[in-house]
Amino acid sequence: MKLHIVPARTGMAWVKLGVRAFWRQPMALAALFFMTMAAMSLATMIPLVGPAIALALLPSATLAMMVAAAQASQGRFPMPTVLLVAFRTGRERLRDMLTLGVLYAVAFLGIMGLSALLDGGQFAQVYLGGAPMTREIAENPDFQRAMWLSMLLYLPLSLLFWHAPGLVHWHGVPPVKALFFSIVACVRNFGAFLVYGLGWLGVFLLGGLVVSIVSALLAVAGLAGSMAGGIMVGAAMMLAAMFFTSVVFTFRDCFEPPYTPQQEEAPHDNPPPAPPAHHLQGRSDDELVWFQRRSVVQAAALWVAGGGWSAAHAQARSNIVEVRGDVLRNGEPLTAQHTITANDRIETGPGASLVFSVGDSAFMVRQNSRMAMESDTPTAVKLLRLLSGAVATVWGRGPDRQIALPTATAGIRGTGVYAEVFADQDQRGYLCNCYGTVELTAGGERLVSQSSYHQSFWAEPAPRNGRLLTPAGAINHTDEEMEFLAGLVNQRTAWQVSGRKGVKDGSGGAAAPANSYGSGNSYGPPGSRD
Repeated sequence: MKLHIVPARTGMAWVKLGVRAFWRQPMALAALFFMTMAAMSLATMIPLVGPAIALALLPSATLAMMVAAAQASQGRFPMPTVLLVAFRTGRERLRDMLTLGVLYAVAFLGIMGLSALLDGGQFAQVYLGGAPMTREIAENPDFQRAMWLSMLLYLPLSLLFWHAPGLVHWHGVPPVKALFFSIVACVRNFGAFLVYGLGWLGVFLLGGLVVSIVSALLAVAGLAGSMAGGIMVGAAMMLAAMFFTSVVFTFRDCFEPPYTPQQEEAPHDNPPPAPPAHHLQGRSDDELVWFQRRSVVQAAALWVAGGGWSAAHAQARSNIVEVRGDVLRNGEPLTAQHTITANDRIETGPGASLVFSVGDSAFMVRQNSRMAMESDTPTAVKLLRLLSGAVATVWGRGPDRQIALPTATAGIRGTGVYAEVFADQDQRGYLCNCYGTVELTAGGERLVSQSSYHQSFWAEPAPRNGRLLTPAGAINHTDEEMEFLAGLVNQRTAWQVSGRKGVKDGSGGAAAPANSYGSGNSYGPPGSRD
C-alpha cells in the first residue's frame, strides 16, 4: 500500500465526481443512504446500548456507500445487499470492521463525555436526540463551549476514520494501523481536502438557496407548510447522500490500489540475477499489465466485495469485471451492464480487452481475439473455442471442460491456462498449463501435462520432427495475470499455495504422455525452445 500526494485542485475533482456518480443512480444511492440512516436510527431504540451500537455501525455504513458509489460510477446499479458488504468478506475482515466500529463508538462517546464536563451533558443530550433544542439552551454559554469543544475534537476523529473503512476492507490493514494511515493521508493531502471541504460547503449553500427559493414560491402559491418541510428534509437527505458518494474518490486517489503484485523477499542476501518475468512474441508489455490499471483494480475489488459470481448471478447483475474498447458479444456491442453467458461469442477489436467470470472460472480476453463458448448450463463454460487472438483463463474443478484451438484441444481439470492462436503462422496454437492438469490432443497425439509452474506447448499446424505437440517457452503472459484471475473466483495459483516458483522456461515439471501417445517416457525438458 502506497500513499499518493495529490494537488489541491483534486479536491474539487472529488466533489464533481461525487455529484456525477450520484446522478448516475440517484434513486438507488438516495435509497441506500436512507436505509443506512434508518438502520442506525432503529439501533438507537435498543435500551441502554442502542446509541453505542448505532455509532459502531457508522464505519460499515460508510464502507457500504463507498462500494455503492464506485458501482454507480461504473454504470452499475447498486443493490441493497451492498449494505452488508462489511459483513460478507470473511471472518477476519468482519472482526476488523467490528473493531473499527467499537473504536469509533468509544471515541465519540468520549468526546461527548468531555463536553459534559462543561455543560453537565446538555449538548450531548441534544446532539444524541435525547432533548429538544430551545433558544434558551442555544444561548447558554456553557452549552456553546461544550459545542465548540466537541467540534474541535471531532475533526481529528473524522480524519482518523475517513479512510479507515476502505483500508480495512480493500487493503486488509489492521484497524489501529488503518486509523494512523487515514489521518496521515488526510494531513499530507491537506490542500486537496481543504478544497474538497470548501467545495461541498458551496454545494450545501447552493442547495439551501434553491430550497429557500422553492419554499418561497410555494408560499406565494399558498402551498407552504408541510410540503415545504418535506422538501427541506428531502433536499438535506439528497445532499448528504451526494456527499457520502464522493468519499470513495478521495480514498481512490490517496492510496495505491489493492491487488498490486508484491515481490517475494529473496531467500539470500546476494541472490543470483532473476530471469525475465516473461518473454514476448508478437505482443507488447502494455497488454500484460492490464491488471495494474486503476479501473481494473477497483472493479475487481468491488467484484470480490460484492460476492463474486454467485451474488451477481443471484441478483441478475453483470458478470463483467471490465470491458475496454470495442468488444462484441454475439455481433452486438458489449457494455459493462451486459451479462455474458456460457454460450456467447466474443470478439475484441484493436486495443480492446475483456475480463469476466462465469461460474467458478475467470477469463481475460486480449485484443484482436475471437472466441465462442458452449455449454449446457448457464453456470459453467464447458467448451471455449479460441478462433484467433489470446485468452488467459482460470478454471474451477469440474468435468468436461475444454479449450479448443484450430490445431489442438486441451481438456481442463481445474487449472490455469493461457492459450493463443498465431494467425500469421498458419494458425499455429500455443498452450501453457500454468498450473494443474491438462490433457492435450492434436491429431492422433495425446499427452497429459501436470504442472506447478508453467508448462508450455506449441500445437503445430503440420508435424515438426514427427510431432504436432512440441515443447515451447513461456511467452506472452505473467504470473500476476493468473494470480489476479484466480482471485476473482476465490482461488489461488499453485505457486501461491506452495510459496515457491520454478524457473519460467516452459518446462513446468514433468508431463506424462498417455498410452495412446505411443511412448511411456516422460515428456521432459526440451533441448531447445522456440
